Amino acid sequence: RDGGECFITIGNFNTDEESDTTYLGTGVQYRAYYYIDDVSVLALDSVPDGVEDEWQIPFTLYPNPVTDVLRVESTVQLRNARLMDMLGREVYSRTVEGQTHTLHLRDLPAGLYLIEVQDTQGRRAVQRMVKAGRP
Repeated sequence: RDGGECFITIGNFNTDEESDTTYLGTGVQYRAYYYIDDVSVLALDSVPDGVEDEWQIPFTLYPNPVTDVLRVESTVQLRNARLMDMLGREVYSRTVEGQTHTLHLRDLPAGLYLIEVQDTQGRRAVQRMVKAGRP
């Protein structure tokens, strides 16, 4: 709740005159409230068409899927790299100096992860990364 909203409005954003209204016999107006549970917000690994991508940091991950060592390469100077599981929990975070970074992920459980890099200007970008199981 720090700076966020407690509630969101879904549904009708029209005025009363622009809305169809149904009265249930007594003329009493009813309002419906919805409880939405289990909402997730995930970062995209690409920007939808029509959205400017000036803020994107160009970076490459390899190999992907990875077993032990993941390399991050960029054409810009990086400041840090973070790895999050699909529940948004941070499982790796390091300060980066330069355009490349190596992550040693041997002990990381197999699964799908998100890697976020930030450059020295504060711009961020996210890609998906698959950690393969050991043979």
